[in-house]
Amino acid sequence: MIFAILGFQVVWFACAWGAAHDQLWLAAVTSCIYLTHFLLQHNSILKSLKFLLFVTALGFCLDSGLIFFHHLDFPNPNPTPMEKFQPWWMTLLWISFAASCQKSFSWLIERRRLSQFLGLIAGPASYYAGLKMDALTLFTPTSAIVIGLFYVLFFPFFINYSQKIILSEPTKVPHKPE
Repeated sequence: MIFAILGFQVVWFACAWGAAHDQLWLAAVTSCIYLTHFLLQHNSILKSLKFLLFVTALGFCLDSGLIFFHHLDFPNPNPTPMEKFQPWWMTLLWISFAASCQKSFSWLIERRRLSQFLGLIAGPASYYAGLKMDALTLFTPTSAIVIGLFYVLFFPFFINYSQKIILSEPTKVPHKPE
């Protein structure tokens, strides 16, 4: 659990700082290490990958929609014609966030209202922190509201769905030589 929490914070910081200082290799390296560790812990990699891709797709749509409607922008956008989509390092951040849901937020599994409240506050706060670190160049009040509502709706779902994957995995049985 500690690695999941601290590991994601390292990935977040590497992505935000790397974007602000044109050191995006940090995002690639830290997220690859974090995701490799995550995937090595699971018997059902396919189910875990489906979850990671689902959360990442929703995050991609959220950020890209905010970019498209000029409520969110980044200092290093994608090249034309992809500039209206979130930068690739944000995709790594979303997939790392999805990986963190299983361990970091398991204590919220039976606390839906609390998870909604935390999502409402922490979701926009994370983007605001990115703005203060210069990883974002535009973050409007509308984007804060949309991000907060996104997390109110989806954060409890992410936590519950990630726990169902863990519970549905077969347990590892150590091999005993004969």
